[in-house]
Amino acid sequence: MDKLLAGLFGIILAAAIFFGMALVLPIVGAFSGWVVGMFFGDTIYAVLNAFGVNTQNVEIWQIGLTLAFIGSFFKAVQTSKSD
Repeated sequence: MDKLLAGLFGIILAAAIFFGMALVLPIVGAFSGWVVGMFFGDTIYAVLNAFGVNTQNVEIWQIGLTLAFIGSFFKAVQTSKSD
């Protein structure tokens, strides 16, 4: 019974960390976008406009927040085949 409860607690903790990171990482992405936008904002807007993206109402920190939120769900997973 103790192993079952420990396993269930571990699963719940892992899920909480996964979804918690999905909320924390966008804040880091927004801050990073803000810092990068201070130095390379015009360059980023020029590249996005060259691809046809309308950037009139979008700030660089919002782009960083969006990319970090989407990227937080894509994690690298390594698997190994055991003999």
